Amino acid sequence: MYHSLRSTSENEEILRLLDEDPECQVVIATIAFANGLNVKSLLDSISLGFPDTVDQLWQEKGRVGRDPETSARGVVLFQPSALVAAQKQLEAPSTADSSATKHTKAPKSKSQPKSKPLEHAKALLLTETECYNSAINRIYQNPPLETSTLDCIAAGRRLPCSLCAARNDLLLTFSAPPLPCGVELPPFVHPPTADPIAALEKKLRLTKKEHQHAESVLKEFGEVVRRAERTLGTHQHRPKSSFFPTSVIRSILNVLLTLDSLDKVECLLTSWIFAKGYQVRLYAHIHALRAAITSQRETARLERNAKQRATRQKKKKRYKSESEEESESDADEESSSEEEAVDKHPRSSPIPPPPKRARRVLREVTNKERPAPRPANKAARAGLQSAAQVAESYANPYRTTSRRRVTRD
Repeated sequence: MYHSLRSTSENEEILRLLDEDPECQVVIATIAFANGLNVKSLLDSISLGFPDTVDQLWQEKGRVGRDPETSARGVVLFQPSALVAAQKQLEAPSTADSSATKHTKAPKSKSQPKSKPLEHAKALLLTETECYNSAINRIYQNPPLETSTLDCIAAGRRLPCSLCAARNDLLLTFSAPPLPCGVELPPFVHPPTADPIAALEKKLRLTKKEHQHAESVLKEFGEVVRRAERTLGTHQHRPKSSFFPTSVIRSILNVLLTLDSLDKVECLLTSWIFAKGYQVRLYAHIHALRAAITSQRETARLERNAKQRATRQKKKKRYKSESEEESESDADEESSSEEEAVDKHPRSSPIPPPPKRARRVLREVTNKERPAPRPANKAARAGLQSAAQVAESYANPYRTTSRRRVTRD
């Protein structure tokens, strides 16, 4: 920050950092920054809103490009309403015409504030459609007018304005400035061809909630680094974001769950100037985050499984109760149908189902003496005849047996 409320020594230190410190890239300033500064390392001037006059605008843009060997840019961000106001002002009739026709216009309301007219040069520059550089040269009458009022392409300017570049389909590229003496960039690492997050497995990616929590923890660590360095009395005027850059935080969050060793963390900290003194402490925070996320995911998994089991049991009980209700309803329907049949045929009675045979319990059986057999009711048998008696019975030819009578002629 550069403004008039800071002390002169602090503002001078900021100007020194702009020339000497490669980490100092952006200065947010008020109009005080446009008053006679000669910092040759400045390359871009971005104005939020168009100033009141073109003189003030050109004073702000003159802070960049002090070194003729560099390529500088001046950017003005203004609202579309400013362009509309400039167009209306230029299209309005002149003062003489307006005074002649003043009686024909309706009087303005007292509650409506009177808008301040724009500077004529500002209106001309805002409504320019051909070339900004030629418009500025016409406003200031920069000689020679024969060439200064030409557009950038016709005049052969090294850096054409945005209007000329867009009209001729030109793409301007601005190379990075040279590094100060003794300053070396870390070895260049080719960016991955694909998104590092998309290349990871789903289980190694952070959810939105996990990402927000881890990002807040890393930002708190960056604040600890800033307070520690300020306590040591060094880097007093360094920007707050440079102590633990957002790019480092983003690279860590992309692969947080894969950083299981200090070597993997060191590969991501090559561009961090405080890595040597704080990388071990940073790895401790990363390890704690990984452990917390793993524990939370395991707890959530167990709770999810328990919930699924409870849901399955509940469905099973509901299905069982529904089946019992269906069986009871079927039995009620059968009984009602039987009762209807009895009502229709009062003389007939329904056949009851056979009674279920009750199961008998096995009795204890022990070996007992068998009872004597009962005597038969038949007559006693006669004794057996001898062989002589049998032969004698066959010797008489006239013997009549009980079955037939045999006669002999």
